[in-house]
Amino acid sequence: MVDQGNIDSALEPLRAGLGPDGFELRVGKIVGSDVQVILEAMPGACLECLVPDELMVSMLTDAVRREFPSLGKVELIKEGFDAATH
Repeated sequence: MVDQGNIDSALEPLRAGLGPDGFELRVGKIVGSDVQVILEAMPGACLECLVPDELMVSMLTDAVRREFPSLGKVELIKEGFDAATH
């Protein structure tokens, strides 16, 4: 079964890369085997440093699927991008 604590652990390596550029990554809703992952741009985040959405979803899916091979889909939710200025 997919659970938030284990997903958080699976996402930790990606957080380490996103944090210095001003992004936070957290788990949103979990419905069955589908997971929402929220990518929040903090004020001053480096928007140019972020990979395209399709690549981000692929990276998130690969990270979570290592822990949960039966993962359905990962939905990327972006927050705070209007407030980021860089």
